[in-house]
Amino acid sequence: MRKWSAVLITLAIAGCGEKVPEQSQSSASVFTVETKDDLVRKALPATRLACPGLDRYASQFDNVRVEKHFRTSIVFHIPEDSTVPESYKAGGQNCFVEIEDDRSAIVVEKLACKSVCLDKLNVPDGQLKLELASDDEVKRRECLTSYDYDPATKTTFELPQPAHCAKSSTGTNNG
Repeated sequence: MRKWSAVLITLAIAGCGEKVPEQSQSSASVFTVETKDDLVRKALPATRLACPGLDRYASQFDNVRVEKHFRTSIVFHIPEDSTVPESYKAGGQNCFVEIEDDRSAIVVEKLACKSVCLDKLNVPDGQLKLELASDDEVKRRECLTSYDYDPATKTTFELPQPAHCAKSSTGTNNG
């Protein structure tokens, strides 16, 4: 027990005073869309779960808006000078995340936008259709403790949770 306590104390002290790099800080950001569109407002939490890159790079996007075409779309622009990985070739792109009318799925067409959405380089060819989680599943998954790792400083840090996930006095999550 003492050995583990010493290891934990050493790790805690080693991480004190270290600044989290900007990219890691942006991973704690939340993708938002200012809209009165009910479909978008209700689908957004599940969309963020399906597309982890939306939250990770949210601070890099501009001109975020909702457009109505064949489907209701969340549209955003990724500037050329963004910190989105260059290998995604997303700089200068306008991305469309199309929401099915029944909120069952989202569709992303462009290769660069699929890479941003999934936050990975190797994405499927053609149309990317991602099933969306139910509202209950979204709430449950939002309340799981999430961590991120910064390879530059070799530190792990806990990501913030939504307010509805406040811990009770028994140490379990409400939600």
